[in-house]
Amino acid sequence: GRSVGIDLGTTNSAIAAVIGGKPCIIKNSKGQSTTPSVVTLKGSKGESVLVGEDAISESGAADASCYSSVKRIIGRKKEDAQNLLPDPSMMSCLVEGKGGLIEIRNPFEDGPNFTSEEISSYIIRQLVEEAEKE
Repeated sequence: GRSVGIDLGTTNSAIAAVIGGKPCIIKNSKGQSTTPSVVTLKGSKGESVLVGEDAISESGAADASCYSSVKRIIGRKKEDAQNLLPDPSMMSCLVEGKGGLIEIRNPFEDGPNFTSEEISSYIIRQLVEEAEKE
């Protein structure tokens, strides 16, 4: 394998590697150099995970829950969130978790809440999987 660098951005994310002695952005499966930092969980229990453009296009589906800008709330307390999120409606999805840190309410039956790190990990996983295909 090769070493890569990942930029987990609030709005968009990217992955790069040194190829032929030069740093290069690795394009995603859509041919773009950046991937929107958006995750949509679909299905009655969130069994389908979509990232990036696919997550955006499916975000309005009846069985979907869409998350964006979660990087802003990593390591934050709920009382800080209102000033950090661009979409105030997302506040209704946030709950106080361990140590007072923000968790995202799980919209699916019987599931644990999500941390913003967990949602972000889906973005990182997608970037790495696409880079491995290069």
